[in-house]
Amino acid sequence: MIETIAILSPIFITLFWSLVFIISYSKENRPKFILGLFMMAAFSLYIVHGIYFLGDHLLYFNFEPIYLFANLSVYPIYYVYIRFLTVENKLTYHHLLYLAPALMISLASFIFGLMLNDEERTFYFEEFLLNRNFNLFEAFSASWFKMVIFITARIVFIIQVFYTLFKGVILILQHEEDILNTYSNKKIKLVI
Repeated sequence: MIETIAILSPIFITLFWSLVFIISYSKENRPKFILGLFMMAAFSLYIVHGIYFLGDHLLYFNFEPIYLFANLSVYPIYYVYIRFLTVENKLTYHHLLYLAPALMISLASFIFGLMLNDEERTFYFEEFLLNRNFNLFEAFSASWFKMVIFITARIVFIIQVFYTLFKGVILILQHEEDILNTYSNKKIKLVI
């Protein structure tokens, strides 16, 4: 029972907050909408995590492209959220470019996943995802490409984490400096 609660609680919490933020959208508070999208990506991620931990190999295999998209969308959406809090005020198509790696990797995973039969899907799940056996896959087979795509997704994720942290800290420090400069009175000198 505790395991079920542990699996389901992040799913319901992120779903609840994503709906609250998205439904209460207003043009005056665009960052709230971006935060709702972030929570929706986290919700998708937790749903697929739940499927993984339930142990249904074939069901997880079918949802793996969604997992990869959600996993690679979380930090870019968070970065856009930081931009909206600090320097941006309008959502543009440029912001969608941050999701390009997530879209390409999940699409590639979906395409190569279609090339596998149920036995190969179970083998991929058990040997690669559970046991991390890299050497059992025939080079340049659909299973091998699926494995390479998954590893590439992990590398891209690490890059996204460091990029978001680095650029996010810079944006926040610049914003803090702008606020201090805006609300400071440079003509008044303190005499002690």
